[in-house]
Amino acid sequence: MFILRVMMSPKPITNLSDTALGSQASFTSAHFLPHGHDSLGEMVEIQQAKAVREIQQILDEAQSKVARVSTKTIVTSIIRSMDVVVGGCANTTVLLSTLVDFDTTSVEDTKVPFLHYAARRLAIMLTSKEYVAYGKKHACNAKLYYSAFALFNRVQVALFKVITDEASISAANQNNGSANVKSISTAPFKMAKAILDRGLTTLFAVLSESEVLEETVVFQNSIFSDEHKALVAAQVKKRGVPLQDVDVPLTKRQKQSLKPTPSAGTARKNVGAIDSLSSDMITMPKTYPEGEIALCPAALRNKSKGCANPKCSRSHDGPDKWSPAMTSCMIAHVKADDNLAWNPQVMTPEMLKLKHSKTPVKEG
Repeated sequence: MFILRVMMSPKPITNLSDTALGSQASFTSAHFLPHGHDSLGEMVEIQQAKAVREIQQILDEAQSKVARVSTKTIVTSIIRSMDVVVGGCANTTVLLSTLVDFDTTSVEDTKVPFLHYAARRLAIMLTSKEYVAYGKKHACNAKLYYSAFALFNRVQVALFKVITDEASISAANQNNGSANVKSISTAPFKMAKAILDRGLTTLFAVLSESEVLEETVVFQNSIFSDEHKALVAAQVKKRGVPLQDVDVPLTKRQKQSLKPTPSAGTARKNVGAIDSLSSDMITMPKTYPEGEIALCPAALRNKSKGCANPKCSRSHDGPDKWSPAMTSCMIAHVKADDNLAWNPQVMTPEMLKLKHSKTPVKEG
């Protein structure tokens, strides 16, 4: 197996724009992506700096005055089409073919470098007739572009964990012969292959429209996300940014400046049916009436943050929607717990079956 000996970043890319803006201390998957128009300005600056240095050397300028060599690397900040990701896969194979002799058209994992195997399988998926058909059905496929890149990146990050294994590096050293080949850790390769297989399965399910594509973090931090569009709209309204700059990724400082700063006491509180005298989570009945769905304690608790779980399976209905059996069950439960009391703004005397109670905080 082939190990690419470079200083690969051990962390997945979560923000391609920030990766492009910052100086690159290590090699990342983003370096494989073809340069787009967004990086044209940086390329011109580097070329100009190189030309100035060459002229200084031709004129025999003193070494102390010669411009330093620029070590800055250029990374594209926006993925505008699937061709960018496919180009990254192709560049991966090109780089590997300069280091190792192998059949660049093969996808046999035992005969080619794993990075080529992963890149070619992904590229084949992204150029398939299924993708072409899927792309024509949607006006914007940016979410799919970034999902494919995220998979490309995660596979490489998982694979390059082997470089942190000193024993594997020593065993792979050619000077040590082949006696220690079996000592090379195969765990990163198995992990990377598992990630690749799961990712391709998910992509295929999405392309066949049997599964909904989830947003990746790298997409959420892109110019195509709803959050970015909202922030840009706020920037245009607040600072009068020219329209030609709307498509430029916002910096962290710009994003932070556009977010409203909540003042003390202005945080939105949940209006629930039950007040709690304890800081602990409110207790709930051990059993509910037959056929009833268990109530969500976070939604029931008054002056709390409410239920923050979008996939919560419990009922969030208020007392006005409870069945008589559920109402009786909860009235008995609150009455038996000294730390619980009804919120009179939600649980009315009529609901508590009280005729003239002015303080329906506690029944009985």
